[in-house]
Amino acid sequence: MLVEIRRMTKEDIPGAIECVQTGFADDPYFNWVFDVSKKERARYSKTYMQEKKNISRRNDQADHSTLFRGPERGVSERASFGCSLSSSSARAPEWLFDKSLLQFSKDRNDVSLTNRCLWGIKNGLFYVAREVPSASDMPDDQKGLQEPHERTSLLRDKSSSASPARVVGVAMWLLPQPRSKPDSWFTYFQTWLLSFRQLLTNIRFMGRGGLRVQRYRIWKEAQANVQDELWTDERGYYFCNVVAVRPEVHGKGIGRQLVNIVTQQADEEGINCYLESSKQVPNIQIYERFGFKLIRDMVCDDNGETCKLYCMIREPKSQS
Repeated sequence: MLVEIRRMTKEDIPGAIECVQTGFADDPYFNWVFDVSKKERARYSKTYMQEKKNISRRNDQADHSTLFRGPERGVSERASFGCSLSSSSARAPEWLFDKSLLQFSKDRNDVSLTNRCLWGIKNGLFYVAREVPSASDMPDDQKGLQEPHERTSLLRDKSSSASPARVVGVAMWLLPQPRSKPDSWFTYFQTWLLSFRQLLTNIRFMGRGGLRVQRYRIWKEAQANVQDELWTDERGYYFCNVVAVRPEVHGKGIGRQLVNIVTQQADEEGINCYLESSKQVPNIQIYERFGFKLIRDMVCDDNGETCKLYCMIREPKSQS
């Protein structure tokens, strides 16, 4: 089998998401920003059970026919319920306190990542590594149908057997944005479209799937401060946002190829690259082999519960 590195397409999205979900299952940042721990579920359990009792008591007292007595009354009662759980006299929908809505939802995260990939296909440099049949694996009538120029990069994986193309790695790179250059109308629209899709996702899943919003905001603020400090090149930086490789193909050079395919472009353009790693070991040493240098730590602190990320920059190599 061969492993090809190519730009992500819509058909690659499910496999790319599976790589991300698998690769980040034990990631420190992931476990800090999402509610995935039994400890966190227990913390919410007491509040949940008390509110469920209150809801049940109010529901027994409420007239079932009054909840949606016209649009104005329905909206008013639901708004009152949302603002003050203890003071609402309307029949309260119990799904609002489903414990599962307070925890990480893989299904919801899948949809959110799909939205992100759809955005990245048009606005970023999103690459996938795919296992594809080599010429010796193909039937005779299919040999020669794939043109050499269609493949961006190829690696031979001798341990793989013939099978349909499978995504085994993904890299999500963001393009450099010059500080002095305003966003185009296309960029504005694409950003709005991503936000709208995420809003629909929140509505569909009745929440953010266990995302700890306060911690997410802490991270975004810390990230903005660090980038303001470190991003001194007015031309912008290639931002390696995500790299994930399936565990069973670790050590085959796939991660290096997913990084090199953009760093080579950055070298040609003389542009810096940047990344934030949430694991010190072994990630820092690996990225150093790719030419990155550790610049500083970024600590996200939520009342003593912290997550540390490691900010690295790669300067372009001179072209001979």
